[in-house]
Amino acid sequence: SHGIDAIRYLTGKSFSRVSATQGNVSRAEQGSMEEYCIATFDLAGGGAAVVHADYLRPNQLPTHSDDRIRIAGDRGIVEIRDSRCLLTDNDGTREITAQPRRVSRELLRALEGDTSLFSTADSLALAEILLHARDAADHRHPVELGVPAGAAGGDSPPGKVYDRQRLPKVQIPTTVRLPRAETERA
Repeated sequence: SHGIDAIRYLTGKSFSRVSATQGNVSRAEQGSMEEYCIATFDLAGGGAAVVHADYLRPNQLPTHSDDRIRIAGDRGIVEIRDSRCLLTDNDGTREITAQPRRVSRELLRALEGDTSLFSTADSLALAEILLHARDAADHRHPVELGVPAGAAGGDSPPGKVYDRQRLPKVQIPTTVRLPRAETERA
């Protein structure tokens, strides 16, 4: 789910179709639990995204954090891998450095009711995307995720297009109120 969510967050694009495969080839003791999956998404407005996730590593490895993201376009490529962010364009390749966001501050803002970064509706839309990807893999057929926003053919069916700008903002029913001093320390 993290890779799919990262694509939505980093590109701002919604998904219009998904094809996927999944399986378990080396850990029979896990039964039907998949150890790998690969999903290909068509992006609204053009382009495609590929998400790969697996548990195919020796058990002795201390971590599974070899994630990477690659966004390619006609003006350049951004790659995030090995804790580095690289930009390649007509001027060559260079590392992009920026201060990381303080996750604790984002969490506190969310607990106070701020849904600007991520909302309950975003979470529910992501869950629906994941279920459609699993369905595409289980049945070995692409799944249409709806008419992309702004595409010919009228409005999108409710709940079928995953466009951050079109998702309703849903407030978390219970809000935790922290004293301002606690928020500022985070």
